[in-house]
Amino acid sequence: MLAVAGALSCSGELAGPLAAVMLVQRCGNHFGWSAPWVELLGALRAHQTIDIRAAAAAVWMVAD
Repeated sequence: MLAVAGALSCSGELAGPLAAVMLVQRCGNHFGWSAPWVELLGALRAHQTIDIRAAAAAVWMVAD
């Protein structure tokens, strides 16, 4: 799943990186926030597109 999310995050279209954010959120919560998931979320939070950055910034790695 990490490879799929990574490939989607590099997509040139808006839908790919947005799907990557959703995968990171689900898989990070399910499998634990190991370093590769945290790094990918960080990369999405630094994405060039504001919508991707905003979606990634809304992902929490710890419970409220």
